[in-house]
Amino acid sequence: MTFKIDNVEFIPIKPHSGLVGFVSCEIDGLYYIGGLGVYTNLNRPGFYRVTYPCKKLGNGELVKLFSPLSEELNQAITEAINLKVQDLLDSDYGEEVSNHANSGESK
Repeated sequence: MTFKIDNVEFIPIKPHSGLVGFVSCEIDGLYYIGGLGVYTNLNRPGFYRVTYPCKKLGNGELVKLFSPLSEELNQAITEAINLKVQDLLDSDYGEEVSNHANSGESK
């Protein structure tokens, strides 16, 4: 099955512990998802990993709000986000993120 990931919007932040921003997108023109975290990927410099939102309950338990149920969908979302983020971070802001990722420091 092929998924169409569109309207990827990336909001960069000052890098902190690998987090470089947040992203939203649409899946197959049917679903909007937002609040995904974008982190540097220390195992693959120049690539980013995606985290999905969850809610922390009063007892400390984390409950997933949503996440892909198939690896194929997860990969399609991650690839689309990586393309968008790599494109946007080819700027002065991108140098700051790259330096942060390469140094392994948190700011």
